[in-house]
Amino acid sequence: MCGIAGIINFGSTIDNYENITETFHRNLKHRGPDANGYYLSSSSNALLCHTRLSIIDISDNANQPIESYDKRFNIIFNGEIYNYRELKKVIYQKYKIDTNSDTEILLYMYIEYGLECFKYISGMFSFAIWDNVKEEIIIARDSFGIKPLYYNFINNKLSFCSELKALMQSKQFNYELNYEAINSYLLSGYFHEPNTIINNIYQLESGHCIVFNKNSFSKIDYTENNVIKNNKNINKEETLEIVKDSFTKSIKHHLESDVPIGIFLSGGIDSTSVLSVASQFSEVNTLSIGFKEKKWDESHISKNIAKYYKSNHHELIIKEDDLIEHLDDFISTIDQPTIDGINTYFTSKFANQLGFKVILSGLGGDELFGGYSSFSKMKILNYYLNIKNNILPNRIIKSIHSYKLLEKQKSRLIDIVQSNNLFDSYIGLRGIFSKSEALNITKTIADTEINNFLHSNRNINSLNSINSKTRMFELNYYLKNQLLRDSDIFGMRWSTEIRTPFIDWNFVSIIKSLPEKYIFKKNKQILVEALQLPKHIMNKKKQGFVFPFQEWLKKSLGDEIKNETSLIIDNHNEWYKLWTLFILKKWIKKNI
Repeated sequence: MCGIAGIINFGSTIDNYENITETFHRNLKHRGPDANGYYLSSSSNALLCHTRLSIIDISDNANQPIESYDKRFNIIFNGEIYNYRELKKVIYQKYKIDTNSDTEILLYMYIEYGLECFKYISGMFSFAIWDNVKEEIIIARDSFGIKPLYYNFINNKLSFCSELKALMQSKQFNYELNYEAINSYLLSGYFHEPNTIINNIYQLESGHCIVFNKNSFSKIDYTENNVIKNNKNINKEETLEIVKDSFTKSIKHHLESDVPIGIFLSGGIDSTSVLSVASQFSEVNTLSIGFKEKKWDESHISKNIAKYYKSNHHELIIKEDDLIEHLDDFISTIDQPTIDGINTYFTSKFANQLGFKVILSGLGGDELFGGYSSFSKMKILNYYLNIKNNILPNRIIKSIHSYKLLEKQKSRLIDIVQSNNLFDSYIGLRGIFSKSEALNITKTIADTEINNFLHSNRNINSLNSINSKTRMFELNYYLKNQLLRDSDIFGMRWSTEIRTPFIDWNFVSIIKSLPEKYIFKKNKQILVEALQLPKHIMNKKKQGFVFPFQEWLKKSLGDEIKNETSLIIDNHNEWYKLWTLFILKKWIKKNI
């Protein structure tokens, strides 16, 4: 895992490249503490910067940027190409391969296939490749957006970076807060790509690339022609076999590393699934966190599962004082506000202390297999929408007494009642503040009216069932914009690469092709059966890495948060609302 950054300026030469390079290297060092490098084009209009966390081919020979044998192309890369060994067999006879790294294989795959190379690549990535002959850059991001990439484009100048704050600190352009995006954060708890908290900085959408030269700037969706196979008619035994085989293949790919690997073990089905397969191929190290507060502590479950699979288990007990001690660093680490990530911050810190550069995570299992309560709740909301939109006029709904009570209380339920589509219902169900509350807070912060709300650009008409539609929402909003962003930024704070075997393009495509009556069976039964998980020691109602915030906010931590938010919202609000606003205010104070 690494940090990448660059500037392409066809308006003038990059004369102060030494200072720019030093700034990028300093601000991205946590992403790549092992080495750094840069490339300046012969025309001085292209600068590529890189900081390296050595995972595959840890020799100096694989430091970046890497130049092609004919000196025409240069690449900087953040991520892992898991099938690089197979791809190497395709290109090694035609090209002179100087390293054992996946970066060089990616470079030659692009040289050989151009934009068609994405059809062959399996992994998580953001990268940039400069063509010195065409004077052209391509920057790209993986199809699930596991690895971030932010950019600014103005006056025929492209600036890009792995982290938003590092791009701001490069001082290549002026910036200001994006209050419409802030409003969406207050609604949902995260920022929705391509928008960010900064007006003229964008997140390159997952599955997209930008091709930029003197004559054109093009953004391309390289996934739009991807086709998912249809295996909807197979029986349960065949489904179980496919789930087992495809997940095993994903785990084997995600174990590719030249440094020690650990596994985040929460004791639930997803992390246990990762451990159960990984333990078949190598000696495994597992990491868990626990709390003194018994209501939230599930470390005993993790410990029993680790014992069952004979892993080398490591446990960290976190107290309220630990959070208070690290709170300022946590907020300083946040790239843009998020209501989550404390768990990843501490587990990644723990991994770093133990010497693990690579960690496997169970992220994505709940989204793929219907593990969240949102799947059952969205079924109810779907029934409601069908009645509301087809039978009961809106005026009748508004005349109901309970409706007026909800409206007066500014409850998020009013957004659900008023919603006319599934996306609005989903945000109302999963969100933080109601639309009315978010508008009032944004107006207080910005001293201006915000009238635009979130909308979905995803086409769900092609999806037949409410389960598949909910899965699409969970994968493309909550997982992509919050969980994966948090995993990247808080893992990288501690120079830890977090890998997500469930969120592998091939695996996800296969799961989507299978019969839903098996895939969405309650308690992810398909995974339990396919991988023969030890049901007798797992907790079916597992919380995950959930912190006892509600308890801690009754003490000194709560006083600090309430002092920061009391002028905007009432201190008797739910803890997650106070936390959401607290994070936003502290981020703005530190960065604007």
